[in-house]
Amino acid sequence: MPSVQQQVSKGFYQYSQINHFVSVKNFMFVRSKEQNCLLIRFSNDSDFTVNSMVFTVVQLDSAGTVLGKCKVVRDGLSFAPGTTYTSEEGIVVDERCSDFKLIFSEVCSGNYVYLVQKGKAEAYYRKAKGRIVEGMAHSKKEALFSVKPRRFGKPGLALLLAIMILVLIVLFNVYHMYSIYVEHTEAEKAAQLEQEHKTEDFGTDDVYKEVVTFVRVDEIIP
Repeated sequence: MPSVQQQVSKGFYQYSQINHFVSVKNFMFVRSKEQNCLLIRFSNDSDFTVNSMVFTVVQLDSAGTVLGKCKVVRDGLSFAPGTTYTSEEGIVVDERCSDFKLIFSEVCSGNYVYLVQKGKAEAYYRKAKGRIVEGMAHSKKEALFSVKPRRFGKPGLALLLAIMILVLIVLFNVYHMYSIYVEHTEAEKAAQLEQEHKTEDFGTDDVYKEVVTFVRVDEIIP
């Protein structure tokens, strides 16, 4: 960019962005060499140095109408965490452009590439091509932004609780059915033993009666 630039307008980025990632802090439209250019100041809100970025600038007029799109690549960076970065090379835009939306395609940090899809950044391991700019100084294979162990949100906790309750209900039913089975078996055994005991008693009385009858008849016959 030539050193002589005429400021047209400036402002802060107003659209939603991904948390703990690279974000747009503010911007400036300048006029240089009969062209309107866009200068963007990025903020590295992640935990690691960024080595390259690929993003699309959607140009908008004052009414929010899309004027066009342009893909931009910024590589060879050493964009440290907690710092800002503004490229000296402006992005040529339509003269009617007074606003824009920025959409990240990917952000690279060492051997990690973060593909941005549907408002989320998904991390993948990919061996970096060429030399990584000095200043990366992070040898541990970690994510560009802090990746913490996944925590269940409210829907996840509700599902987990429902599963636990279902398991408890199943276990209770199994235990209840087993208890009924045991009681029924013991009752059958007790009834069988009682029946056998009555049968034995009946047989003894019958024999006794026969013996008594025999004695009496013997006494009567001369």
